[in-house]
Amino acid sequence: MRSITLLFCAVLAQSQPAGAGSRVAPPRSQAPAAEAKQQFLFDKIKLRPVARVGTREITVGDVIEGAAAFHPRIADEIRSGYGDWFLSSDTFDQWIDCYVDLFVLARDERVKTVMPESAAIESIIADMAMRNLASVHNKSAGPPASLPAHEVAVAMDQIRRSQGFEAARQARLDQLVPIVTELQTLRQELLKKPSLLMDQVRARHLNITVRDVGQRRFPRERRERIREDAQRVLARLRSGDNFSEVSAQLTGSPDTRAKETLPWISQTTPLPVPVLRALFAAKAGEFVGPIETRDGFYIGKVEETGKAHAEEFEHWVPLLQQILRRESQFDLMLKLRGSVDILFY
Repeated sequence: MRSITLLFCAVLAQSQPAGAGSRVAPPRSQAPAAEAKQQFLFDKIKLRPVARVGTREITVGDVIEGAAAFHPRIADEIRSGYGDWFLSSDTFDQWIDCYVDLFVLARDERVKTVMPESAAIESIIADMAMRNLASVHNKSAGPPASLPAHEVAVAMDQIRRSQGFEAARQARLDQLVPIVTELQTLRQELLKKPSLLMDQVRARHLNITVRDVGQRRFPRERRERIREDAQRVLARLRSGDNFSEVSAQLTGSPDTRAKETLPWISQTTPLPVPVLRALFAAKAGEFVGPIETRDGFYIGKVEETGKAHAEEFEHWVPLLQQILRRESQFDLMLKLRGSVDILFY
């Protein structure tokens, strides 16, 4: 992770009567100087580069400014003691990743600004909150009115703080790649790619992490060494080393389950799209990877392939729409990313 340590802290001053046993507040004349120093340090930390897209440096300040689209109070919070922890957190790593994607998506000629409109982001945040609450209440996601208002507000605020940039990226992708509604087009796509719905695989998974025990991402130099380690691990597996033993050596968690007890993976399994594509392109007994993901380098072994139970076309329509849109959005992201050099510090 790009470790960012804030060099300032909040000044706590609370006036209380003498003898109350609390810290005495500083004279009023000191407050402007303290605030000026705090602002100076905040301005300095905003200049810290966290990534580069082409020749453009992406700074902490760029990310914070972008976050104002869904979290207007973010600058004030970063100035507080909370900022020291947050700028060194996994969440801020995710913000950087998503902001870079948004910056890259802005290279599309249809896009005029890096951040989408706040209303579009809020709509995605609301959808995410509904899905989360629906799973908690064990019911289908419905309109906000179908769930307690205070729960909806809390859920949206939590997502706004932790996944706001993810919602912003999805809002932009949804603007650029609309959902396919024409049934004839959907039928044609299914005929061309029946594997999108019918194919299934069982696989073993190994993730070689690029994060420390606090889930902070290692510096770039160490991540590159881990990439080389992952390539050597894959070479060992392909030469015949036992997958379970190698997994135990690296993670302490061997996967010794029998092949027939492994869960079936479909195109809607929550795995990164490049991982899904590699697994479904492989044959039984083949290895895939190393595939770089947000959390590390993925290596998989396909143990078995199969087919899902056939259903009427109408049954597949909503799922097919979801998968086709996801695939098109990922292809657009790949195309734009491939047009520029991207570096994370």
